[in-house]
Amino acid sequence: MFFFCKIYKKKPIEKNTFIPLNNPGFNSNNNNNSNNNNYNINKNRNKIKKKKFFLNKEDEIDNSFLFFKIWRNNYLKYTILENLVLYEKVFNEKREFTVESLLNYEYREWLTSIYIIDSTSTLIKGIIPSQVLTLQIGGKFKSMVEKGALGESLTKLTLNTDIGLENFQIGSIPITLKRIFINSNEILSGHSVKVLRNSFIETIEFGPFFNEPFKSDQFPTSLTSMIFNFKFNQPLHLIEWPVNVKRIIFGNEFNSELINLPEDLEYLQFGRNFNQPIDDSQLQCLCPNLLTLKMGLNFNKPLNPYSLSESLTELDLGCDWNHPIPLNLLPQELKILRLSNKFNYPIEKSTLPTSLQVLIFGDDWNQPLNYSTILSSLITLNSISFGKSFNRLILPSILPLSLKSITFGESFNQTLYYNSIPQTVEHIEFGISFDQYLIQFKNDIKKEEGLISILPISLKSIIFGQKFNNGNKSIKVDTFPKNVTLIEFGSTFNQIIEENGLPDNLESLYCGFKFNQLISKSFLNLKSLKSLKFGFHFNRELDLNSFPLNSSLKRIDFGKCFNQVLLPGVIPSTCTYLQLGQTFNHPLLKGSIPFGVTTLKLSKEYNHPLPNGILPNSLTFLDLGSNFNKKLDKSSIPSSVYELKFSDSFNQQLSNFNLDDDDDDDDDDDETNDDQNKKSCLRILIFGSEFNSIIEAGALPYGISTIKFKNSFNQKILPNTFPNSVTSITFSKDFSQDLSIDNIPTSVIHLSLSPSYNKSKLSPEIKSMINCTTQFD
Repeated sequence: MFFFCKIYKKKPIEKNTFIPLNNPGFNSNNNNNSNNNNYNINKNRNKIKKKKFFLNKEDEIDNSFLFFKIWRNNYLKYTILENLVLYEKVFNEKREFTVESLLNYEYREWLTSIYIIDSTSTLIKGIIPSQVLTLQIGGKFKSMVEKGALGESLTKLTLNTDIGLENFQIGSIPITLKRIFINSNEILSGHSVKVLRNSFIETIEFGPFFNEPFKSDQFPTSLTSMIFNFKFNQPLHLIEWPVNVKRIIFGNEFNSELINLPEDLEYLQFGRNFNQPIDDSQLQCLCPNLLTLKMGLNFNKPLNPYSLSESLTELDLGCDWNHPIPLNLLPQELKILRLSNKFNYPIEKSTLPTSLQVLIFGDDWNQPLNYSTILSSLITLNSISFGKSFNRLILPSILPLSLKSITFGESFNQTLYYNSIPQTVEHIEFGISFDQYLIQFKNDIKKEEGLISILPISLKSIIFGQKFNNGNKSIKVDTFPKNVTLIEFGSTFNQIIEENGLPDNLESLYCGFKFNQLISKSFLNLKSLKSLKFGFHFNRELDLNSFPLNSSLKRIDFGKCFNQVLLPGVIPSTCTYLQLGQTFNHPLLKGSIPFGVTTLKLSKEYNHPLPNGILPNSLTFLDLGSNFNKKLDKSSIPSSVYELKFSDSFNQQLSNFNLDDDDDDDDDDDETNDDQNKKSCLRILIFGSEFNSIIEAGALPYGISTIKFKNSFNQKILPNTFPNSVTSITFSKDFSQDLSIDNIPTSVIHLSLSPSYNKSKLSPEIKSMINCTTQFD
C-alpha cells in the first residue's frame, strides 16, 4: 500500500494544449526552442512526404524501412515516446477526484472518464472537462449540480448516491447523455422525475433494490431501453411502459406473469428465476415486433407451436429448458438459436427453420446425426457449436455445405472422413478429447491407394484440444490445406513435423505444452509465418535451418525449458518480439539478438554480462528477467530502450549509466537542438525487489520520466540523483530517507510513498507542493 502525493505546478494548462513530457523544445522558458522544433517537425514531415512508398499486399513488401526512417528522426521518436508516457500517466492511474482536486489536476484536459468521490462544493459549469464521456458520482456526494455542469460530451452517468437526481437542476442533464445508472430507490419521485423528464436519456439502469411500479409520464420520450436489477419483481399489470421502449432486461428476482409488455419491444431478456408459462400466441400478441428473446437459468416450461413472435431472429433458451421442439415453434425468420444446456432431444425433421445461420447446442445434447435429420437442409447455416457431451459419428455430407465455422465440445473423439466436415468450413475448434489421424485413404472403406486430408480445402484456422497427438503419427505433407493461416496444437501434441508438413501460408503457430521435436527444416517453407510460440517442454538445438529464410516472422516465444545456445543468424532479422522463456541461461553472442528486435524479455535464470554490442540498438522494451545481477555501464543498454525493467536480483551500483544517443542517425534529420541529440530514449525505469544500492549523481540519463523502486530500496537520495526530466517516482515500502527540494527535481508531479513513511522527513518545500488529498494503491 502506498499513499499517493500529488504535486501541482502553478501554471495552468490551456485547453487543447499539446503536452509532451520533458521535451526541451516545449520548455516554457525557451520559446525559441519551441519554434525551432515546430519548424523541424514540419520540415521532416515534408521530407517523408517526398518519398513515395508503395505497399503491395500480394508481394507483402516489408515496411520496416519506413518505420526506422521515422524512428531515427529524434524529434519524432521523442514526441511519440513522451506522449506514450503521458497516456500511461493519465489513463492508468486512479481517476478518483473531489471537485477541488479535479480543478487542480494538471492533465484534466486529457481525461475522458472520471469518478467524483465527494464534494462540499456546488458542481458548476467548467469543473467537469468538456471532453469527459463517462462520469461516476460517489455515494457521499450531496452537492448541487447546476445546469451545464456535466460538460458538453458526457454519454454515460453513474449515480451511486441515495438521493437520485434530487440535487440536479432541471436541464442539468446534457443533450449528449444517453445512458444513466441510478442507485437510488427514490428516482421516480418528486424533483428527480422533473429532471429525468427534461433529458434525452435513451437507456436507464435501476439499482439492485429498486422494486416500484411506474408510469410512462415519469420518463423522457427519448427512453428506448430499461435495465432492471436484482430485486425488481412488480406485477406487469401495474406497469405503464414508456411509449418508445424497445429493449427490456429483467433481473434475477423477476417472475411475474407476462400480461403487459410494450408493443414495439424488440429485445427481451429474463433473469435467473423467471419460469412463467408462455401460452399460444401470447408473445406474438404482446410483442409482434420482438427480435431477440433470452430466457434465464430456471426457465423450463413447454413451448407450444406459434407461441413465439413471428418476427424473432434470435432465441436463447437458457439453461434448464428440456422439452421436444414441436413443429412450427421456431419462427421462420430465426437466425440465431442457442439451445439450453439440459436440452437432449432429437432434432426432428422440419423443426429448425431454413433461415438459421448460427446453431449452438447445450452441454447435454448427444443425439445421433444421420441423413434423416434436417441439418443438411439448413442452406444458410454458417456456424455450429456442439456442447461438451456430444460424441457422435459425423458421416460425409451430413452437415450443410454453407458452414463456415464448427466447434466441438470436450467429449468429441470420432473418426472423421473426407467431407465429414464440409469443404466450405474456414474455422475448426476441437475439444479436449479429440485425437484422430488427420489423413485417410481417399476411400477409407475400400482402402484405395492414395492419401487425403480430412480437413476442408477452405480451412483458414484450426485449434486442437488437450489430447490431440495426430493419432500418434507425424505431421506429413498435405496434412493441412494450403490456405490455413493459424494452427494451435494442444498440450499433448509431440509429433515430428516433416519438411513441408505445415502449409506455406501459415501465419501463426503454437506448438503446444509437450512439443519437443527437432525443428530443423520443419519450418523452412513458412515464409508467411508472423508469430511462433513454443510450449513448456521445447528444448531443442537451433540452427540456421530452424526458421525460414526471407521470412515474415515478427514474434517468437520460447517456453520454460528452453536453454540452448542462440547462434548469430538463427533468429530471423524480421523478428521484433523475442521472449526467452524461464530457463535460458547461455551467454548472448553478438548477433544472437538481431537488429530489428524492439521487445526482449530475458529468462528468469539469465545472469551473464551484457558487453557493448550484444543488444541491438533497435530495442525499446527490455526485461532483464529475475536473476540478472551483473554490472552495467552505458554500453550495456542500447540508447534506443524506452522502458527498462531490472530483475528482482539486480543490486549493482549505478555509477556510469548515463546513456548517449546513437550516432548513426540519418544525415538529413537536421536536428538543431543539441540537448535532444544527447538525450537517451529511456523513459521508464523499474528496479527489482532486491535493489538497494546507491545511485550516484548523474548516473541516470536525462529524459527518464518514471522511476519505480520495489521492496528493499532505502538509500540516501543525493542531489542530482534524479534528472530534471523525472515526473513520477514510486519509492519502496522500506524507504525512510529524507526528501527535500535538493534531491527531488521540480519536474516531479507524482510521488508515491509507503503509508508507514514518516512524513516529517519531507522538507517544507516538498510539503507545500503536495496536495492534501492522499490516495492508496
